[in-house]
Amino acid sequence: MKTSQKLAARLTGLAGVGLLAAFYGPLAVDAIRAGYPVDALRAEALNQCAMANPAFNRLDQEQRTACYARHQVGGSGVLPNPVDLAVSSARGHQVKSDVVQQQQLSRYLDARGSN
Repeated sequence: MKTSQKLAARLTGLAGVGLLAAFYGPLAVDAIRAGYPVDALRAEALNQCAMANPAFNRLDQEQRTACYARHQVGGSGVLPNPVDLAVSSARGHQVKSDVVQQQQLSRYLDARGSN
């Protein structure tokens, strides 16, 4: 094979790969974004499903939908704000009978609600 024929074959192959990337690239990006969501609630639900089932495929739409249903991640579009997430995560580590922490938290929440 001559050098010009090799070059033509390589360019044809490269053009084919470019066409495949142009066609399937956006689909792949959408699948990856759906499998690794920015939404903290959805991401945590997928992480829980992956830990519970090693065969869980987060890129499969049916498995993601079932996972969201199991973890009751709705499509309401209303997400908690960062302050509410921080307060709820702090409550998880709070001892139930710690009156001082409960009083401080209630003062914080009351002050926040008055604004």
